[in-house]
Amino acid sequence: MPSLSRKAFLIVDAVLMQVIWVSGVVYQEAGLPFALLAIITHFLLSPERQQDALILLRIAPIGIALDYGLMQSGIFIFPQNTLPLWLVFIWCGFAMTMRHSLAWLAQSKIILQASIGAVGGTLSYYSGVKFAAVSFGVSTNSAILILVVIWAIVMPLCCYLSKQDIFTEKT
Repeated sequence: MPSLSRKAFLIVDAVLMQVIWVSGVVYQEAGLPFALLAIITHFLLSPERQQDALILLRIAPIGIALDYGLMQSGIFIFPQNTLPLWLVFIWCGFAMTMRHSLAWLAQSKIILQASIGAVGGTLSYYSGVKFAAVSFGVSTNSAILILVVIWAIVMPLCCYLSKQDIFTEKT
């Protein structure tokens, strides 16, 4: 597999995350092959495969558990009444962006991390509602407020978990 420059891979990483998101949210189950192909492509092209796998194992389960909890509490309602596989793929893609195209955010102040999480995370789910990938089981205003608070916490947590120093051995 050809080696990409760091800058080129950052662009590829961001594009692949969008492919995963659109495949899942817009096409849902029909988009699963494209989302899976984007995840595989990420691993094939990544200069840091092992670290990507580790960060995926650190962040994706947190997001999956969070969305499962929101579904179980009736805040999220999915058409198939179960947590969809495409959402799991989105969490995998998001986790890997934390070491690449979103790595800059981990070096930022926590207030910026929380603000970007509150806005970006909330808009992502709100867009999912608009594409009928998910519905809110509570009023839109309540769901947005809940998501703003959750993502203001989750994004800084993901930033912390993605920092390089947690992957180095302590001697």
